[in-house]
Amino acid sequence: MASKSCALSLVRQLYHLGVIEKFEGTLKKDRSKENEIAPYKVAVDPVLISKVNNVLDVMKIPPTHIPDSTEVGELW
Repeated sequence: MASKSCALSLVRQLYHLGVIEKFEGTLKKDRSKENEIAPYKVAVDPVLISKVNNVLDVMKIPPTHIPDSTEVGELW
């Protein structure tokens, strides 16, 4: 933490002395597209689906519509 504080202090001093200019760039690169994983179909046990639906019914939670793979591609 001390080295970061020292580095920040040096950068501020250099800026105020006119040695370096104000930073105009972005701090983080947009990597949202880099980590995209293509959707793929999975098999889910019908018993598990039934149990989940029962829990949702008991808790009075409406199930969410899960789009098929063609719709997912259109959403992204």
